[in-house]
Amino acid sequence: LTAKLDGSKAIRGGIPVVFPNFGPWKLGPQHGFARISTWTVADKGADYVILTLTNSPETEKMWNYPFNLQYTIRLQDNQLFTILTVENTGKWI
Repeated sequence: LTAKLDGSKAIRGGIPVVFPNFGPWKLGPQHGFARISTWTVADKGADYVILTLTNSPETEKMWNYPFNLQYTIRLQDNQLFTILTVENTGKWI
């Protein structure tokens, strides 16, 4: 198996969550850091889970802007629904 589970690269397979950048960039890993970050379970039920990721000292090393990501995953009638919500929690100038 070629998957690296040490956080240096995204785990292969599944639906990629790309944030804050698509493709290679100078500040962090390809396609951003959301794919290799540890998310928090904010809520869960029998057919859904809501995960969140917010700025932290680790993310601020690569992306020094406050944010909140919410990823909702829901199963219903043999279908998979995913919703990624991105919120800029910083101040507008």
